[in-house]
Amino acid sequence: MHRGLRLNALTRAYADLWTSVALTEITQDNWAVENPMLDSFESPWQELDPQKWSWHSPLRSDYSRRQALLEIDVLVALALGLSLDELTTIYRVQFPVMRQYELGDEYDAKGQRLPSTNRKAPGGKEVREALKDWSGTSPLTVSWQINDGLETVTKTFYPPFTKVDREADYAQAYEVLQKRYGGGV
Repeated sequence: MHRGLRLNALTRAYADLWTSVALTEITQDNWAVENPMLDSFESPWQELDPQKWSWHSPLRSDYSRRQALLEIDVLVALALGLSLDELTTIYRVQFPVMRQYELGDEYDAKGQRLPSTNRKAPGGKEVREALKDWSGTSPLTVSWQINDGLETVTKTFYPPFTKVDREADYAQAYEVLQKRYGGGV
C-alpha cells in the first residue's frame, strides 16, 4: 500500500489522502534492495511523516518509481502464490515491449532515466550523439527541442550510468520480500 501511495501522492492536492492512508508503519518499510539511486530525490522510508505530506514524500526519481512498481509486481505475485518463474514468465510473455525498453534503459547516479531512441523518447537522439564524444567521467548535459521546437529542454545526467535487468531485480526483490512478508511458492 505504501509503495502505491508514494507513487500517486505527487502533489499537495494529495495531502489529505496521504494523512488518511499512510500508516505509522510506513517509517518501518524499506526497499528490497539498497541502492543510492533510491533516495536521490525523495525521503528515505524512515524519514517519512505519515501525518504530514511533504514534497519529498512521493517517489519522484525514475529509478525509485521503477523500483516501487517492480516491488508491487513481486508483492502481488507473492499474494497470489506465484513462483518467481511464473512471475518472470508473465513479464516475458505479456509485456514484451516493456521488456525491450528496459533492456536498453540506463539510469544516472541520481536515478534519472536517460532518454533513449529505443523508447523513441524526446532527447534520445541528442543523448546518443552526446555520448559519442563524452569522456565518461564528467556530467553529461544535453539539450533538445519539444513541442515542435517551441521549447528547449536541458538536462544534466550524472555518471556512472547503469543498465537495469528487471528479471534479476524481480529475483532479488522476490527473495527479500518473501522472507519479509511470506507468500509465494
